[in-house]
Amino acid sequence: MRVGIDRVKGYITSLEGLQRTQPSTITPAELENFEPALLLDVRNKSEHAEGHIPGSEQLSAGRVLWHQDQLPTSGPIVTYCQSGTRNSVAASALRREGHDVRELVGSYA
Repeated sequence: MRVGIDRVKGYITSLEGLQRTQPSTITPAELENFEPALLLDVRNKSEHAEGHIPGSEQLSAGRVLWHQDQLPTSGPIVTYCQSGTRNSVAASALRREGHDVRELVGSYA
């Protein structure tokens, strides 16, 4: 039930019997006392320039897989966007590549 599927080989009409997973998340309050390897803003550059969480680095959601060399190889990455949609896509893609990702609940909004 995550966005970011690259190849579809079929579909289902019910979730009954399927294993469900909940992505790792972190609340803004928990983030205050948490030191991620990277706080990643997956919004575009202009959104980041207009305001961002202090200490975050910007890398657009659609580009994260092409710039993995800019990401830490170990430790948690906390991701956020404006409302959570792009964040969900980027976090899912990074998890598939083996990164430890936690999504910021509520994102920047």
